[in-house]
Amino acid sequence: MTTRCGFIALIGAPNAGKSCLLNALIGDKISIVSPKVQTTRTRVLGIVTKNDAQAVFIDTPGLFKPRRRLDRAMVAAAHDARDEADIVAVVADAARKDCLETVKKIVSRIPSADKRKIALVLNKVDLIDRKKLLPMVADLNKFHPFAATFMVAAIKNDGIEGLEKWIFEQLPEGPMHYNPDTVTDTPDAILAAEITREKLYLRLHEELPYGLHVMTDSFEKRADGSIEIRQTIITNEARHKGMVIGKAGAMLKLVGSLTREELQQIFDTRIHLFLDVVVKDSWDERGEVISEMGLNPDA
Repeated sequence: MTTRCGFIALIGAPNAGKSCLLNALIGDKISIVSPKVQTTRTRVLGIVTKNDAQAVFIDTPGLFKPRRRLDRAMVAAAHDARDEADIVAVVADAARKDCLETVKKIVSRIPSADKRKIALVLNKVDLIDRKKLLPMVADLNKFHPFAATFMVAAIKNDGIEGLEKWIFEQLPEGPMHYNPDTVTDTPDAILAAEITREKLYLRLHEELPYGLHVMTDSFEKRADGSIEIRQTIITNEARHKGMVIGKAGAMLKLVGSLTREELQQIFDTRIHLFLDVVVKDSWDERGEVISEMGLNPDA
């Protein structure tokens, strides 16, 4: 039996909805989502296997002008994913006023000799007047002849089926890279840390800056089948630590409760979650922390 398998890179500006799109394509939550831009920091793989074909989707950090060492590593990871993929999907927020300029800038940076198929995915079309979409599509396809264009609302699962169908039709022949039952290669310990970070972002969206990271120190199954997870929340400043803990520990308790609830759904067992908060000045410039995230600190 001939099998087909290919890698599809989801690239775009921060907050274009790449993670939400990945979760919709997979049909499961494997990448965290929040209103805060640059939520995704590393490459996240989502795997869909149908009969004799396997599509491996790569959710990448948003493309932006880097300032910190972590920023440079994030952007490099996105570029690497783009260059290694069989298909590139440029994901854009159709409702943003700078959508045209953003897409053109991203596409112009893809090597001109690139022969791979590049698709345009206009996301969040539920937030824009449909009459504006066709002129936008025409303008962008005049700038670059995309192999296909899709208009989706990932959060509502609208338009996903057509995009997935097209992608599976483009997959090259080759052996499958993952077991058909696998939906992601993200280790459980890292997924658990990401869920905690998501809850922190959602609860401290306005107050908390980007100087926050979560590490899973231990992830162990107990004899009764439950899981004990110990995590450290790293902040850049003492005042940020105070925000995370909250008055009389209220915020940390709430975040712990929300995280525990979701992890119990994901792992289908009781979760014992222990959270600690520490200050580590300029952690986003430290090579050992960036390496632990699966990024290249020297990018």
